Amino acid sequence: MGSSRCVSPTPPPRTSTPVPAESAALCNTTNPTYPRPFAFAKRSRASDVAASIREMQASEERRQEREEERLDRRHRVAREEALQDAMNARLHEDQRAMQQMAQVAAFNTAFLQTFSQMVQAFGHRNPVP
Repeated sequence: MGSSRCVSPTPPPRTSTPVPAESAALCNTTNPTYPRPFAFAKRSRASDVAASIREMQASEERRQEREEERLDRRHRVAREEALQDAMNARLHEDQRAMQQMAQVAAFNTAFLQTFSQMVQAFGHRNPVP
């Protein structure tokens, strides 16, 4: 048969690593098997991350406010343009109506003058026996 390998049911024992005195003082611990030389840096990074997140949120809020203001200005300008277009259309309509009324008045005057001339011409004519 082939060779068999034997696996130990328990892991090999760990040896403890000595911690320098400066690190132990920073960690405020005397247990050399659980050193935390940069525990203060973790808190600092966590506060840096929290500050960064707050800054990103504030930046995003400012961006959204600017976008809302831009959209409000855009809508206001569009409304003003639509109102101006409507006023211009109404003015053009009024001008056209005035022109039509002037043309109708001119036609009526010319018609009445022609009709008056015809009445005078037929009135002076000798009656038919």
